[in-house]
Amino acid sequence: MDDTPGRDEPGAAFVAPAPPAAPGSAADAAEATPGEEVAALRQRLHQADLAMRETECRLCRMDHERGYLRAMLASARHLANTAQSELARMATELATARAAAEADAEAVRAAAEAEKAALRKAAEAEAETIRAATEVEKAVLRDAAEAEKAVLRRAFEAEVATLRATAAADAAAIRAAAEAEKAALHRAAETHLAAVQAGAMAELEAVRAAAAAREEAIRRSTSWRITRPLREVRVLARRIWR
Repeated sequence: MDDTPGRDEPGAAFVAPAPPAAPGSAADAAEATPGEEVAALRQRLHQADLAMRETECRLCRMDHERGYLRAMLASARHLANTAQSELARMATELATARAAAEADAEAVRAAAEAEKAALRKAAEAEAETIRAATEVEKAVLRDAAEAEKAVLRRAFEAEVATLRATAAADAAAIRAAAEAEKAALHRAAETHLAAVQAGAMAELEAVRAAAAAREEAIRRSTSWRITRPLREVRVLARRIWR
């Protein structure tokens, strides 16, 4: 049997897990996007998790090895000194491994906190940038709306002025047509009045002529009735006189 301690045998040398890879240079960090930084952080967390699991496996293996050594010590008391030294060495390695695991966990925790703070700052900066861009876009939209309102106001005023001019022209045309119709009605009324006056004058002349003729006829009839008895009296007086 080989006396060299192996990996799965008691007394195997303990290898501490490798620490997580150091972050890149400032230029790489500056060139990396937030997505790449998050992916790198996840990779580091995954590596830390693997290291902790490997440490736990090694601790379990060491516990198993310690039980195996106890069995060896119980079955082979003549190797007590060797077993005690091996146990001391294993205890030292266990303490070293635990200290290294705690240091790795603390480093991973600190890196995660730093990465979280960096991501929070980046998110706040991005939110501030988006807010500033939103404010600028709102200002641009507000200016565009004001310009559109001014254009619409000018167009409305021009339309109102056009409608007023059209209304004034229509009113002037209607007024002129009304004046012309009024003048035509006035002339027609004057013409009708003149015709009525002429008819009335003609009818009056006719009435006057008829009255004069009747008066002449009455005068002649009255004169005849008066002169006839006088003639008879004259004839009778002549007869008597003779």
